Amino acid sequence: MGGSIAVVVADKDYEASVGADSTLTGSALSISAINRKIDAGPDFSFGSLDDLDAFADSLADLATGKLLGNSNYYVEAIGGAGGSGVAVQGSFGVMVFSDKLTAAVGDNTTVNVGTGAASLSSSADFVAKALSGALSASTSSAAVGVSATVIVSEGETVSRLGQNARITSAGSFSNTASAK
Repeated sequence: MGGSIAVVVADKDYEASVGADSTLTGSALSISAINRKIDAGPDFSFGSLDDLDAFADSLADLATGKLLGNSNYYVEAIGGAGGSGVAVQGSFGVMVFSDKLTAAVGDNTTVNVGTGAASLSSSADFVAKALSGALSASTSSAAVGVSATVIVSEGETVSRLGQNARITSAGSFSNTASAK
């Protein structure tokens, strides 16, 4: 009998801001909160099965790396069970995460950038990857393998000009928020 469980819980806040009750004077202002997507495939390659040493080396590298490649969030739960009687294996992966991104100019803040640009932006993009697997083998009886993965995600992406905040002079002003 065997079992494996992998759990990832993350609660992240990304914030770029100018505090409340501030006065900013300059030639331009850019405030950005960004969560960039990390998405790369696995490093798993070999030229030929004829070269068993190279194949074995590539499997050894895989044992210490992420099977699905790089990402912002990752969980893997893999296991096996075997024997001469009943063999049972269960693998479960759970990933729960929340991202909050905020770009803000605080309450009662005054911004003067003359003819320059003033911009607020918040951008969220991420990749979550999960892998679960179970392998069971028995020489004389039943073998059962069960695996499951659960991913729960929530988030908020905000770009905000605070209460009573003023852009008194700017050649252009933009306020954007995007989430993928």
